[in-house]
Amino acid sequence: MVQIRQHLVSAAVAIKVTGGRKNTRRKICIHETNNTKKGSGADNHARLQANGNSRQASWHWSVDDKEAVQSFTHDWQCWAAGSTKGNNEAIHIEMCMNVDGDYVRTVQNTAALVAKILKEENLTTNDVL
Repeated sequence: MVQIRQHLVSAAVAIKVTGGRKNTRRKICIHETNNTKKGSGADNHARLQANGNSRQASWHWSVDDKEAVQSFTHDWQCWAAGSTKGNNEAIHIEMCMNVDGDYVRTVQNTAALVAKILKEENLTTNDVL
């Protein structure tokens, strides 16, 4: 099982990069960070968000080959889907692609996290995008 921890973004920062606490949590949306730089794992992506992301984007979870780090509770409406509907109803997971990480293990950790969230949120595999 993947190691899970929280590094939650403060409400003061969250309000600048989310749509507030109105996520309907009907889907899980998985993306890749597209950041291959050495050291760009889950912890660095979580700290980026906690320190105030330089762009208006946000996601609930960052996952790498070692851990899954939660930046927002699932009720926050993060901005990662590229559409209003996707942002309004999805829990967003970013898979890290750093060159010094094990991508296969990252995919395995993401699958374990998705299984956990599906159970907690009473969703099915049909709800994963």
